[in-house]
Amino acid sequence: MINPKEGSQEYYLENRDKIDHDDIETYKYFPIGEPMRKSYDYKYLVLNEFLERYYKLFDKQEHWDGWFSRIILVAYNKEYEKFRKLMDGVADWFDYAGMHTFYEKLKLKNDFDDDILLFISYLYGEGFFKNINLSYEDWILSKDFDRRDLTRYTKEWIAKSESNKSYQVDKYSLKEIASFPYGMNLIREKIIGLEYWKR
Repeated sequence: MINPKEGSQEYYLENRDKIDHDDIETYKYFPIGEPMRKSYDYKYLVLNEFLERYYKLFDKQEHWDGWFSRIILVAYNKEYEKFRKLMDGVADWFDYAGMHTFYEKLKLKNDFDDDILLFISYLYGEGFFKNINLSYEDWILSKDFDRRDLTRYTKEWIAKSESNKSYQVDKYSLKEIASFPYGMNLIREKIIGLEYWKR
């Protein structure tokens, strides 16, 4: 039986000594809304309940809008000098024409909201799909869309993470997430948080 106080500050204060930061099972003692509790809920709630609880409103909207206006639209609009100042080292080889062509193709598929399609088109222009060695179609169906093995992490780090089960693929694919109300907000958070950006 679920404790009616579970998820409250009171429940957390009563049980905080049971929390083990290496054991997600104990994250249930955190109050609802806390990052650790959110991780627990993502693992144990069904997706529609999780999205209803955490993504009805998108708390990273300002961060998303910043990415979008400062980088994505600048690249899409081919504002070369401005893009070079923002993304020195990327601007010279970025595939501007490819971004446009890819965006037009994605609009026909209509898998996600338009801003997400444009963001994914930016990823294409940056060579993301070549780097991860997956097609767009395979990527959105994969639960390993984050592809941490292709980032700054060393093989030793990956091996250690796999052995202690902290390296795990996502619970859902992007395509699955998109099929639920408020799923687009979770997708926005996931693609601005890709480990790819940390290379």
